[in-house]
Amino acid sequence: MPDIEPPEAEPIPRGTPADWYTIDTIRSVWGTAEDIPDTLLDELLYVARESVLAFAPPLPPEMEAAGQCPVEYRMAQLMQTRNLWNAVEVDPGGVFGDDTYQIAPKPLDWIVKQMLRPRTAVPVAL
Repeated sequence: MPDIEPPEAEPIPRGTPADWYTIDTIRSVWGTAEDIPDTLLDELLYVARESVLAFAPPLPPEMEAAGQCPVEYRMAQLMQTRNLWNAVEVDPGGVFGDDTYQIAPKPLDWIVKQMLRPRTAVPVAL
């Protein structure tokens, strides 16, 4: 039986490079962010960005050094930040934060994962 090689990874960047979201830029696209204190919003953005980077294919060093990312990564950061904010309900286990805000970390949503590593159909011959 011949060896089947996996398809080559899609080159990065996909889409037009953009900067990661910041406190100011996320508030222009997500109305709820206006009600979140700066410190907490900054932490949510950081955790979401790190989650995206942990799951997605690595960025080229020049993009990482410039603080840039593909548009898909930026959108994934926005969606994961919103997911984290929606998880700000007190949960008895796996919670971090102070008395005012507590966050139960959630894994990347399946939609966010699909944006970062799209599944493609691979024909299989039997």
